[in-house]
Amino acid sequence: MKHLNLSANGIGPKKGCTDLAYALKNNVTLETLDLRDNRINPEGSVLLSKGFYVNSTLTCLRMARNPMQTAGCYAILTGVLKNPNCGLLELDLQDIIVNQDFLDLQDSARIKLPNLCVRYGQATTDKIRVLSPRFKRSEYSPKEILIIMGRSTKQSLADLLRPLDIVGNKTITRQLFVKILNRLGIQFTEEQMKVLMQELDPKNLEEVNFTDFEL
Repeated sequence: MKHLNLSANGIGPKKGCTDLAYALKNNVTLETLDLRDNRINPEGSVLLSKGFYVNSTLTCLRMARNPMQTAGCYAILTGVLKNPNCGLLELDLQDIIVNQDFLDLQDSARIKLPNLCVRYGQATTDKIRVLSPRFKRSEYSPKEILIIMGRSTKQSLADLLRPLDIVGNKTITRQLFVKILNRLGIQFTEEQMKVLMQELDPKNLEEVNFTDFEL
């Protein structure tokens, strides 16, 4: 079995999490696990997280709309990061509000697991929002980070900017570009924003060409 849908099965608050963690530790075939809407609480999340310490086959974990809070989300992602052979590509925590502690952990995850997409908070159709761009990796420029985000989510930044291109020359104002980044929740540091604008608008024309962000 490669795909298992256990959504809305009453696994939480924690009663089924221990057994499920044990099953995950010993499973070598499962790739997708859907645990959405299972009333899993923070304590249950801690128990479940132990299943990710050694599992190397799971690529997609969906846990949206569980009352896990930040503590539960933190526990799950920590469990994933403890696994040196982790193959997870998608972690869905949508409709679960998280705080800065989780966002900081997510930044660490982006360094250790660069192919991992983490969705959290209010559900959104803008898939680029799921990735935190606040890399600490000096080999990537802010522009390269945005390109990587587009490839990882299969939704390019250009797709979101194109409707704002009235003339049709793949160019928008710098103000509109920054507005879209903010709407997507992309939180570059002040220094990163300065570097990004130097890359995209080197002549200070107050215009940004988004051709490089097309897939």
